[in-house]
Amino acid sequence: MFQAYLEGEGRVSAHDMINPYGQRSYERERAFRDASHGGNLRCMDCDAPLVVKAGPKLIPHFAHKAVPKHCDYYKYEIGESEDHRQGIRALYDQFQRRVDGGAVTTDHKLSNGRRANLMVQVEDQGVAVEFVHAKANYQAWIQKHQDYVTLDLEVVWVFSPRNTVEDQDPYDFNAQTILKETGKDYLVLFDPSTDKMTYLALLTYVADQQVVSRNVFTRSYNLLDVSFEVDTFLTCARFTGALKEAQTHYQDAMAADEARVEGRKVRSLAAYHQREKDREALKTRRQEAKGQSKSLEELMDEAMDQVEKRPQGPWYDSLEDARWGFCTVCGQLTKDWVVFAPDNTCTCSECAHS
Repeated sequence: MFQAYLEGEGRVSAHDMINPYGQRSYERERAFRDASHGGNLRCMDCDAPLVVKAGPKLIPHFAHKAVPKHCDYYKYEIGESEDHRQGIRALYDQFQRRVDGGAVTTDHKLSNGRRANLMVQVEDQGVAVEFVHAKANYQAWIQKHQDYVTLDLEVVWVFSPRNTVEDQDPYDFNAQTILKETGKDYLVLFDPSTDKMTYLALLTYVADQQVVSRNVFTRSYNLLDVSFEVDTFLTCARFTGALKEAQTHYQDAMAADEARVEGRKVRSLAAYHQREKDREALKTRRQEAKGQSKSLEELMDEAMDQVEKRPQGPWYDSLEDARWGFCTVCGQLTKDWVVFAPDNTCTCSECAHS
């Protein structure tokens, strides 16, 4: 936990052990440790004695000396990781330095028993800030968000990119639920190790009232590009402009793809109808040709009639002068038959036998 009650001072914050420039304050840490040894540093919920936790690899915070019987703060204390404390500390420093005339507190206990990671109070307007380091669980998150809605208290949700984006699919069911419930167009991700604020939005293409396609759009910015004004907490004008432009391009690209797909469908359907038409025409021609063709018996009778009238000679002057008959060389029924070729070879292979 970051808040405690110090006898003689009242409510104190563990963040005071590090100045806004990230340097440890020896005097403040020594005062807290002395108060802890004297039993004057106590929990604000159960009034149990606290100890100071601080070191080169530890974000300064307070912890219970012993397990209390009933304490809401202790439940949060045992489930809080060092990475979570680091993120809260980094956000606390930014709000402290950049919110004019505002009071920033940590571990702010709400009237319903919930505890906000940060509470930024400017005049009569208060905004809660929640840093979610663990993988967002739908049931747990929705319950906590509904508690803020019930209190009519505005809350800004900030997620850790390492645990929120799982399997390179940031738009799983949980993330989409968060966007839907908060009414936001994007998620805010913060990595305290790099001091980068990442904004992640979902480009969506809708046709016929159905979602046709989705694509992830993300940009990272330095904290100097991020607004810490009361009405625009943790927004970024550069990202807002980039998102609007990206959405326009995405809509145009998807509409063009859809038009190309429809064009291919139309052309494919036209080609299908043309093939069917060609098949019907070919079938008709075959039926007509079958009705006009002569039977084999008729062809043979005609050929025998021509045998009596065939000219006698070694070779025709032209194959066009020939009629149906049996080739005297190979014995096949052919229209272009000869009695004998000049070299006594069959030339029927040059013609089509029936």
